[in-house]
Amino acid sequence: DNSGDIHVVWQDRTPGAWGSDIEIMYASYTNATGWSKAIVISDGIKGVYWNDGDSHFPDIAVDNSGDIHVVWHDTTDGAWGTDYEIMYASYTNATGWSNATVISDGIKGLYWNDGNSYSPDIAVDDSGDIHVVWYDFTSGGWGTDAEIMYTSYTEADGWSIAIVISDDDTLWNDGNSYNTEIAVDDLSAVHVVWEDDTNGAWGSDWEIMHV
Repeated sequence: DNSGDIHVVWQDRTPGAWGSDIEIMYASYTNATGWSKAIVISDGIKGVYWNDGDSHFPDIAVDNSGDIHVVWHDTTDGAWGTDYEIMYASYTNATGWSNATVISDGIKGLYWNDGNSYSPDIAVDDSGDIHVVWYDFTSGGWGTDAEIMYTSYTEADGWSIAIVISDDDTLWNDGNSYNTEIAVDDLSAVHVVWEDDTNGAWGSDWEIMHV
């Protein structure tokens, strides 16, 4: 973070009060105190244990205020169905860790994402807005191939409904899109890359795509 402190997240299958499922753990380092003890952040917040599915592949970002933002994909069932979803949790000095929330489905009460959502990546811009991408197997007007989906969060509007950003109305991207990464530049422009097996003038090999 801006103070030079280090923040780390990972998936862990150590059993505990949270059960025997895989959870997301967090640890931090400061010069004053060294490494903290690892804690579970995907379940048991404020003593409530509800996340009984496996939590995988976390990604982390820290904003200019020192607040921590973490995303991962999760197999826990809920109102969103039994498919994998993207979950999010955050930390502020004032409130501690938040309870995990699903951000890939159910936004504004709309449940539509019924395919598996995998391997999210997160970035925070200079205004504190949050940007998340992942690859998703939900079928739609874009076809049945895996696509890259995007959602964002602002204080004014909350989380946006996820949109597909690896295909458009011409439906040209008919190969699977996987393993996406996101970054935000100094002008708050969002850049996303991924690997894609759509065929084109470049041939039938996998290529790197950018939007």
